[in-house]
Amino acid sequence: MELDRADAALLDAVQKNNRLTSEELADKVGLSPTACQRRLKRDFEAKVSSKRTYQ
Repeated sequence: MELDRADAALLDAVQKNNRLTSEELADKVGLSPTACQRRLKRDFEAKVSSKRTYQ
């Protein structure tokens, strides 16, 4: 699975603080909260990330 810049930014933010809400992540990476949730779920299922976030 190839990661684009948004995926890399999301994973970086989650690695630094996995207690961020979807809204906080969205503000940090410039995506909507829904897009953040969708990408993180996909990355988690693909085993790119092992950390979950708070909703």
